[in-house]
Amino acid sequence: DPLRVASLQCDLGISLCRLGELESAVEVLTQSYQTHETQLGTDHPATLRSKEFLAVSYFEAGGTKQAISPLEDTLLLRERSPQNDSTEVVSVMGRLAELQHDG
Repeated sequence: DPLRVASLQCDLGISLCRLGELESAVEVLTQSYQTHETQLGTDHPATLRSKEFLAVSYFEAGGTKQAISPLEDTLLLRERSPQNDSTEVVSVMGRLAELQHDG
């Protein structure tokens, strides 16, 4: 099941990022994001989660500019979503503010 694999890839990518394995994290999270986007659409919570953590991995790997645009997109989509979870919106806002401050 491609969606189950994508979900596991997202979890693995997050773990790799936390372990400092940033190149591997970006690779795995890119695969996860692409599958989620293709199968579920751009505004599905699973797609947004994988996109958010892909951006975080870019940032951790030194790609601040690569990280800001995906986070801005994620924030906009999370705010517009009928499944809007305010804690997720605040989380993305915090990450975005941190990136803009550090960048």
